[in-house]
Amino acid sequence: MLRLFTSSFALLVFASSMAFAGDPAETVSAVVKLDGHRSSLFSYSDQPTPLMLKYFTADFIAAWVAAMRHNKEGPVLDGDPLTWLQGVQSLTLKGTQTNPIASDHATVTASVVAQPDGSTFTKPEGLILLFDVRRENTIWKINDIGNPTETSVQTYLSRFK
Repeated sequence: MLRLFTSSFALLVFASSMAFAGDPAETVSAVVKLDGHRSSLFSYSDQPTPLMLKYFTADFIAAWVAAMRHNKEGPVLDGDPLTWLQGVQSLTLKGTQTNPIASDHATVTASVVAQPDGSTFTKPEGLILLFDVRRENTIWKINDIGNPTETSVQTYLSRFK
């Protein structure tokens, strides 16, 4: 009886921790929606925003902050950090696919449509974005962002350390 209780309790604790940790695709979805509305997701200063602290790993933030210290010399990024495009008015998430790598690591492939503001492109553009997502203190956070044709964001930012 005690063994059954212990096993049931352990299963309940595990299920609760999984629910608390969320889902890698939920993290990606939230970030795509925030980026699309031009909220204060990203800061182009050397201070990360509260939303960056919530959705991105410490490693990503460290690379971001180190790179942004160079903004005084010239813009480190001159486009949208998720898409690498200039003139993005909004992003629409069309779907995600999560590929677990380990219990605390996954990749999320996201299909998005970038809506133009008319300054650099005029027709909606469909894109595939690749997110490296890690569990940090039981919460899924984005460690890197890439796409099939460009250098990943963290790799690019790491040049400025």
